[in-house]
Amino acid sequence: MEETMAKSIYNFKSFRPQKASAEDLEKAKQLPRSACPRRHCWWWHSLSFDWDLTPAQGCTYLQSEKPPTFMNQQVPCRRADPSSIVDHYEARDPAEDGFSKDYWNSSE
Repeated sequence: MEETMAKSIYNFKSFRPQKASAEDLEKAKQLPRSACPRRHCWWWHSLSFDWDLTPAQGCTYLQSEKPPTFMNQQVPCRRADPSSIVDHYEARDPAEDGFSKDYWNSSE
């Protein structure tokens, strides 16, 4: 995890490219579609799945700068905090790993 953390540069995230392993992709397929998709969400701290972190530990939504027009800026994502009713999931190219763009939008 040492160099996979996002670095914020003028409000943009800069990541070192990461290729998911077959084992990671298989584990991701086992997640419920309503779970935190980790590297497939814009708010995840890196481009790795980082299975050793909980969704709450890897989600950067609450710490990230957002435009003032964003609603629910201080409300955690329900995928990281089950007590929340707000889903902040933002797709980050899941197709690269063989998932459809809408795969993680399912309420399954």
